[in-house]
Amino acid sequence: MAQSNSSKLIINIADLLNVHRVEKQRVEFKRSWNTGPTSSQVLHTICAFANDFLNDDGGYIILGVNDKPSENGNVNIEGINAESLDKAQGMITKLCKAHIKPEYQPRLSPEVYEGKHLLVIWATPSENGPHQCRESAKGNFQYYIRKATSTVKATPEEESQLMSQHSKTPFDERMAIDRDGGKQLTEEDIDVSLVKDFLRGIGSKIEDQDLENPQKLYENMRLVRTLGDKQLKGKLTKRFVPRNVALLFFYPTPHKFFSGAKTDIAIYDRSKNFRYNKIEEGPIDQQINNTLEYILNETKGKDESFDFVPYPKAALREAVVNALYHRGYEPEHADPVKVRIYPDLIEITSYPGPHPSLKKDHFMEDSEIPPVKTRNRRVGEFLIQRKLAEDKGTGVRSIFRSMKSNGNITPVFQFDEEYFQVRLPGHPKFMVRDLLEVADNFCAKGEKQKAVEQVLKFMRHHPTVRPNSLLSKLLELHDCDKNHPNVQPYIEYISQRVENRLRLKEDLREWSLSPDIPKGVDIIEELVANEADSDDLKKAIEIALKFFYENFDDKPNGTELKLEACQKAYQLFQAMGPVAKSDAFISYQSGCCKHSLFLLTTRKERTRRKLELVSLLKEAEECITDAILLTNPQNTKHLARQNRMLGYIHCELLSVNRSTEENVIKYYDLARKRDRDIHINEMRVPPQFRNRYKDHHQWTDQ
Repeated sequence: MAQSNSSKLIINIADLLNVHRVEKQRVEFKRSWNTGPTSSQVLHTICAFANDFLNDDGGYIILGVNDKPSENGNVNIEGINAESLDKAQGMITKLCKAHIKPEYQPRLSPEVYEGKHLLVIWATPSENGPHQCRESAKGNFQYYIRKATSTVKATPEEESQLMSQHSKTPFDERMAIDRDGGKQLTEEDIDVSLVKDFLRGIGSKIEDQDLENPQKLYENMRLVRTLGDKQLKGKLTKRFVPRNVALLFFYPTPHKFFSGAKTDIAIYDRSKNFRYNKIEEGPIDQQINNTLEYILNETKGKDESFDFVPYPKAALREAVVNALYHRGYEPEHADPVKVRIYPDLIEITSYPGPHPSLKKDHFMEDSEIPPVKTRNRRVGEFLIQRKLAEDKGTGVRSIFRSMKSNGNITPVFQFDEEYFQVRLPGHPKFMVRDLLEVADNFCAKGEKQKAVEQVLKFMRHHPTVRPNSLLSKLLELHDCDKNHPNVQPYIEYISQRVENRLRLKEDLREWSLSPDIPKGVDIIEELVANEADSDDLKKAIEIALKFFYENFDDKPNGTELKLEACQKAYQLFQAMGPVAKSDAFISYQSGCCKHSLFLLTTRKERTRRKLELVSLLKEAEECITDAILLTNPQNTKHLARQNRMLGYIHCELLSVNRSTEENVIKYYDLARKRDRDIHINEMRVPPQFRNRYKDHHQWTDQ
């Protein structure tokens, strides 16, 4: 892969071509350039991106790419010859001047990718709009906007909205003001080291050109606005003022200018009495990561029991990201994002409420969130590039999916025009553990009846939550009287479940003598439905590991046999479902299996970017993350291996532009921090970092 030295893009060209770190409605492909229909289509789309009707932050048109995928589903790069490239740049500049009013010129960036020439037309939101474009060479002028992935003429009502919208610049695009200090802010208030770290983290090449000229770098990144001229060393030069988004991401303490740009995390006991809190500050991308890690540490098991993940990391990440992405940073929204951690749930609240057109029905499990104007388009752009945010409307789906997959109760969204809140209930075992502690405290004080009332109340409110520990406590509170009216309804349920497990365990033992995968999957799933634990699935785990670790190196078709065996192991691990999510060993082995399956399935480089195959890596990442959360912190050797595997997974994600070098190195460093002698495969380390891990006996904290 190569990229031209004259690139004007912030985003990595590979990410752009694979529509990653950028929303798909913001990218359009064209095979070639001509002065016929293609030129009109391109001009209309440039105009639509400049008008930025939904505050998506403009978009990109890439010449030299067929909009139909190749046979293997990858982006179909055809390229354009050098002569056409030069001609297209000149014609686009000329036609934009003649056909768009007020005049608007996009940024043109010639690129080279996989040896082929491309032209990227980067149309940023205009500060001088709205714009009209001719329908054809001599046609009438019309307003154009984007709707999903199409460019269309604006209706009269949409034209009115455009007029209103362009009379008010989005807050994160506005010129920053030091309201308290009263001084005039300049480009020197931007921390260039934070900017460079950001660009390095997203794999951008723009930094390479502007190391000695930060003002030019800031202009290219649209971090500053021009405010007249100034005298500097006897010369007249531009006066730059940072935009608000620049200080939100590239100033060490953005809350100095935006009171709401911080996160207040508070911990409460079961009586909802405040215990202690922590304020997270700093650039909002760093704040998101720090807040997430703090929540995970606070909610991880503190005792000897590590048999469930209280809150899936994916759901927490989306909830925290959404709070800092979609909140208001204007002076009237001075309250910080609030994270409230209770024994049985987490509430995350931001201010103000969402777009007025969004209703509570849009935030149900199977609902789609309609496209609405983004409050902070530049904040969203940077969070997407940092791989913290996803496409618009996908975050809520991700919260529902990950909570359900982890076995948590359905999340609840509440809001009005003043606030937006997501409530994430803890894992049922998390709630039961707390309930049993409450019951024990009542019993210790001689208030057994109150303990009974608490347990029965919980069982009425949560009819699907029936772990063995809860049923055992109910029986214990009634002196093991199986005929007691409070106990009797559950005795048959308990007996039937135990009887089913005994029968199915015998079926599993017989199956293990001659494993047939479909039959094994059925038995495992039925066992799981009857509240099986990892001991009940011992035979299934043994068979899955046998398939996964079987060695075929001495066989002529060893790779094909290994792939087949790995697929069998994958099916068995998948059938274990919630049991895998409650056992660090199974979660880890399942993650390793999915990682290997990706490597074996994608031996041909061009198949790697297929969405269904990349999802294997994301599943593997989720499994290893669960394993870490289920592992006792004292088991440092296990944690080292788990973090090393996360590094390997992110190395593969990096190869398909789904992760960053920053993530890969972070996990390798965590592995070495827990085990200084752990070996890290040099071929799975980005080349410029290989010396860092060669002599692992001399590794030091970095």
